[in-house]
Amino acid sequence: MKIDKIETYALAKKKVKFRKGVIKKFESIGFKQYIETLNGNFTGTIKLSPQLKIALKNKNEYPLLKEKLNILGLDENLKEYDFIAHLKNVMQKFNDWCLEKEIDLCKEANANDKVDYLNQIKDDNKNNNLIRIGFGIGTTYQTLIKLIKEEDPDLYKKIRKNCDLGKNFKRNNDIKLSNPYPKSIEFTAKNESLGWLEWQ
Repeated sequence: MKIDKIETYALAKKKVKFRKGVIKKFESIGFKQYIETLNGNFTGTIKLSPQLKIALKNKNEYPLLKEKLNILGLDENLKEYDFIAHLKNVMQKFNDWCLEKEIDLCKEANANDKVDYLNQIKDDNKNNNLIRIGFGIGTTYQTLIKLIKEEDPDLYKKIRKNCDLGKNFKRNNDIKLSNPYPKSIEFTAKNESLGWLEWQ
């Protein structure tokens, strides 16, 4: 365990002297955070709860359970291998989408060092099973905003309006659905992204 200094960056517009227009760049939000971090190998288990098997037998109390098992990549046989393989596949796709959003934000700020670093994680995500947990991972990794935007744009718009999400947010009916996530991004002082685990 060690103490890491965390820098939080947000996209800011800066006026360019001697010419018209503005440029976008990352700016530290001004205060430093210090957190305990761990780096190493850890042992744990992910498996199906025995309660799921019991619930599946009780068709009167849980009549919709059988048809919803596909959300977990399962059929009524509840093969744990299928569940784990499905979860790894879903996490890989989700991480890839989240990383694209972070990379887009860094590109917009011309933060090439951070783009290179995140691209390395993106490449690692293709070949390994990554999970992101812990402090500083941001709204992108903690919500279903991607699914909401794709499946129900009106609900997405309502969430943005009610929660005042996104840079330069305007409350009107002509709001553009540019994705407000991520609005900021956090790295250690050594320019490392937090919370990445490789799942064996």
